[in-house]
Amino acid sequence: VAESHCSFIVGGWGGAIVGLSSINGHDASENDTTKYMKFEKNRWYKFRVRVQPNRIEAWIDDERVIDADITGCKISTRIEVDLNKPFGFVAMLGTIALFGMIMRNSVILIDQIEQDIDAGHPPFSAIIDATARRLRPIVLTALAAILAMIPLTRSDFFGPMAVSIMGGLLVATLLTLLFLPALYAAWFRITPASPAKLRAEAENAI
Repeated sequence: VAESHCSFIVGGWGGAIVGLSSINGHDASENDTTKYMKFEKNRWYKFRVRVQPNRIEAWIDDERVIDADITGCKISTRIEVDLNKPFGFVAMLGTIALFGMIMRNSVILIDQIEQDIDAGHPPFSAIIDATARRLRPIVLTALAAILAMIPLTRSDFFGPMAVSIMGGLLVATLLTLLFLPALYAAWFRITPASPAKLRAEAENAI
């Protein structure tokens, strides 16, 4: 609707509500377009919506269920819907770029663990020490990328890409620092060394 958007709700809030969300801040369950309909299972319905500068109409099959005069009304979506972005071509590009960022951090962390093990550190200690040393670089790199994407979230074209990169980096950073070390230890069957074994290794080193 011009520069604004709203949602045509069908079968919401328990499966019976039909309406527009939102008009003047009121969602489909509490504005003048609210209707209650019973929908049958395993049946297809035909929907049609017509939007004009001052009116929104909607039909389900051949029945007009919405005929709203929106002159002077504020048209919007619910706050949680407003934050959503379509997963289109640009968002896919952001996801592809995200793969490179994730794999780089993972490879660097695994390589650091391998270097510590080759240097003579106990495998379990090498996993913990390598993760602790890579914590700051990985977090700061991800944080810088996330903050750099914030201005793009308001763009209609680049917004979905920015959101996909921001969300993906946030989750991937947590997985890299928490899940990846645990997966490495589980894959190579690495367990914490007993205190006696640690003392023996320390004496042999001396």
